[in-house]
Amino acid sequence: MIPKDLLIDSYRRINQAMVEKDIETLENIISKDSVLVHMTGYVQPLVEWLSDIANDQLIYNSSQFVSATVRDLDNKKMLVIGRSYVVASI
Repeated sequence: MIPKDLLIDSYRRINQAMVEKDIETLENIISKDSVLVHMTGYVQPLVEWLSDIANDQLIYNSSQFVSATVRDLDNKKMLVIGRSYVVASI
C-alpha cells in the first residue's frame, strides 16, 4: 500500500504541474485512463485535457492547496480527495 503522505504529495505535484504547464509530470503521475470532470459535468479524457493545457486552450494561473484526505477503498485502491483554490483561463 502506498503511504498516504506520498499520495497527498502527488496531489500537490499535479496542481503545481498544471500551473507550470508541465505535461510530462502530469503524464507520469496521472493514470492514462483518468478523466477530468468539470464543474459543468463535462467528462474530459486525460489526453484531451493535457492537449488543452499544452495548446494554451486551458491556462492554470494559480493553485493554492487547501486540504487532502486519503481513503482506503480496498486492498488495491485508495482515493485521494483534494481541495484547492484554482484560477484558470479557458
